Amino acid sequence: MDLYVVTPDGTTVASRVHAAVLICVKTAAILGAVLALGPFKEEDYMRLVKVSLERKEHLVGINGCEHSWPCFGKPAIIFHDRGKIFTSELARQVLVDRLGIITEQAPPYAPSAKGTVEALFRWMTERFEKRLPNSSYGVHDAETAAQAGGMTLEELERCFYQAIVDDYQRDFDTLRQQRRYVLWEQAVVTSGVPQYLGSPNDLKLLLMKAVNRKTPHHGYRVQNGNRLSFQGRWYVCPGLLSRLRGRECKCDYLMT
Repeated sequence: MDLYVVTPDGTTVASRVHAAVLICVKTAAILGAVLALGPFKEEDYMRLVKVSLERKEHLVGINGCEHSWPCFGKPAIIFHDRGKIFTSELARQVLVDRLGIITEQAPPYAPSAKGTVEALFRWMTERFEKRLPNSSYGVHDAETAAQAGGMTLEELERCFYQAIVDDYQRDFDTLRQQRRYVLWEQAVVTSGVPQYLGSPNDLKLLLMKAVNRKTPHHGYRVQNGNRLSFQGRWYVCPGLLSRLRGRECKCDYLMT
């Protein structure tokens, strides 16, 4: 989306916003959605999977949605159309080994899937983008229109989730002849949807990054046997870190 994202004091931080959704091909219901200020990275797609697995009561509440968002569950297969989106060893371990989710390239000829994606793009351009607060109507210059509609990322996310929950999910799907949230609820009753039953803490693995330095020059430094230097900070854990002295170690950490 060509849209200026600004800080609360008006400073521009991005002129284009990227959005990704995880959508059910059968019902066209959206299970998860995320925004990013730059091109999507693996960690953004991992955030998308995490949102899709979780219940949405908290997300609906903090964003002021009028309706519920009942769509969540563990997909058996995630189809993608832009090459491999999960490439790291950590991502493969979490998705395949721990969650049992397979990722595959989208088939080249799949009319139902293509129609679902086209309907989503049409909704984004014809309904969501044109109904954002401060949108500039009648302006044919894309950059001028984007500047006029500048929003903070928090405001944009709130509008994005409200539009999904209160508009897209409630809209009548002409391909399936029913409202999308109804299609999802009917599918749950008819065939069920696999749920993630593990610990909520395990879902944090989806947001973690792994770093493993092998060369002495860039390795982790353990000082005095109980302090570890990592990402510019010192961490202390007597007894544990002393055993890592002189050894290679891997750190999984959560970006906050």
